Amino acid sequence: MCLSITVAGLITTMGKYLLNEKLAHFSEAQVDTFLSRYYQGEKCTPLLAIFAIDVHANAVSQWLPIDTTESAVCPNCGSSMFIKYAKRKSSIKRYQKVMHCNGCEHVPTKFCHCAYCRQKCMDERTAQKLQVSNAISAYCRLNLASVYMESATELSLKHAVALLALVRCCDRLADSTFGALVHATMPFAPNNDWGVNLLRSLMNAKLLSISEGTSEKHFIIESQHIEPRYGYVNWEIQLENIDAIILDIENLCRAGNIPSNWQRDLPKLRQELALAECKELYTFCLDERGLPSEVGAKAEAMLLDILVDHSVAQCYQAIRYAAMRTLDFKTVQRKNNLPVQHYQLPSYMVNTCQNYVDRARLEGLNNKGFSRNAHIPRSMMSVVLYDTLLKMGERGFTEPYHSAVNYTTVKRLYD
Repeated sequence: MCLSITVAGLITTMGKYLLNEKLAHFSEAQVDTFLSRYYQGEKCTPLLAIFAIDVHANAVSQWLPIDTTESAVCPNCGSSMFIKYAKRKSSIKRYQKVMHCNGCEHVPTKFCHCAYCRQKCMDERTAQKLQVSNAISAYCRLNLASVYMESATELSLKHAVALLALVRCCDRLADSTFGALVHATMPFAPNNDWGVNLLRSLMNAKLLSISEGTSEKHFIIESQHIEPRYGYVNWEIQLENIDAIILDIENLCRAGNIPSNWQRDLPKLRQELALAECKELYTFCLDERGLPSEVGAKAEAMLLDILVDHSVAQCYQAIRYAAMRTLDFKTVQRKNNLPVQHYQLPSYMVNTCQNYVDRARLEGLNNKGFSRNAHIPRSMMSVVLYDTLLKMGERGFTEPYHSAVNYTTVKRLYD
């Protein structure tokens, strides 16, 4: 709320007070009495009649006196500042006073709108904006590097697949600058922390950095800690020979020449992708039903256990079944007026999912599995890994992650 104080027609000094023409007939004692009764909340109309003050009840605050017992120098114009009695507040039964400059109307509160305070606010905003801009620029330069590689085989499998996926997802804005992942027609990775960790891994390896040309609104700054919104920032790929390396990755994939170090990393990457896809559906199914959707350590361990001998498609089936049963449990509990503790639903979901798979294992059932959910499209990481590199297609979704790869067209580059 804006605090507006005006002083009209100061003509009289009465003791410690400066009075305007409407209060010129007051003695100092009368001013004290009037102020006391005014701030105690008496109605203005009868109070004005008692003290013979010729102003409208709504304009009383504009004619209140100034107290000269305290003074200061105005930082704006250098004039003397005195205490101005301000408009009373119905919820506060005490005097409302504020320092006030007679020369430029400056009031030393955050509500002042004099020219001095407006300029001060503008200067502070400019300085703050410059500070934020400098902090973001420094953050973007943390991982700056210039990397040269003779061959794509110098990359780890995860970094090679992630770089190719990133290049295919993002629009190329300049030689080494690529646009935001949010504009991609296909997701870079499953929608959870795995995709962010892939980007951070590339940044830590000095292969990727955030472009300094990224808008400041795509950074979150809290307590001097800067966190980028990874889906919205632009990227700099820091390979000097980026086109040659990307082409080399594609040629290795096309010819089936998978380096031995990539072969060693393959089971781990397939497991990580399978887990990320299952966690994405796990969260989606629970969110869809209004259930707690955080994938905790217990849920992640359960999904990893299922993926040992089940495909992602089969895990999808178990997750969907468990999500429906968990919602049924919640509905029955509330229908019977039984409390549902905050920890019960996540635990029930995990146990139901695990029991569903354990029963299938015990009875030798071969669950057919579900197809991909229309709301959870396939990621570019999956396409690059299973279509471009391994040439398995959706077998990577319908078969366990450790299933054999068809190597009829695949040769080892190093044995």
